[in-house]
Amino acid sequence: MNLKDFIINALSSKKPSLYFKNNEDVGKEIFPELYKLKAVPESEDYHYHDNTFDHVMMVVDEVAKKTNKLNIRYAALMHDIGKVETKEEILPHHYEHEKKGVDKLYKIASDKLSDQSIDSAAVVIRYHMMIKNWNELRPGTIVDMFNAIYDSPLSMEEFLIIIRADNLKKKNQEKNIPHEEISRIYNDYVKEIKQKNIEDRNKQSLFIANKK
Repeated sequence: MNLKDFIINALSSKKPSLYFKNNEDVGKEIFPELYKLKAVPESEDYHYHDNTFDHVMMVVDEVAKKTNKLNIRYAALMHDIGKVETKEEILPHHYEHEKKGVDKLYKIASDKLSDQSIDSAAVVIRYHMMIKNWNELRPGTIVDMFNAIYDSPLSMEEFLIIIRADNLKKKNQEKNIPHEEISRIYNDYVKEIKQKNIEDRNKQSLFIANKK
């Protein structure tokens, strides 16, 4: 079995975590990065899971309850893949795992999965931590995130499905993310900025500043 078939088989199942766990021997050979997350601890300040693998499995299963779309499930699977690169001396913190995750994604997925799946995963990896600090984000940062989501295969609601799952069992996290506000501002941004082809960054940022 190759990596592409392994991932598609897992993510096409009703509960992907069962496939990944029941086929661990094969998975460790063709997708070692995923299973190495078992040895990567999570911070007790934020997580109820002991390791990143268990957290990722929970996220994928929760997303699978909401959508059958492979690209969204794949983005959920890969959202924390950068944590495999965390140096031992800074554990349980995972600084810059978003950037490391995007780099790791392209090394793993190049020519193995659809562009739709890879592009979806890249956006989620890059911005899944940022959106948790929504209330502190500068307008220009929100513009970057909104533009990236708009240009990706994901809708905002699909992006937020993963964000909700990622924060489902984290301590004191979910309450800090105003999903309805984010969706409302994003939809207004698409209607008033993107669909009117307003490319001036200052105007884009000002629009966000006036909405928050």
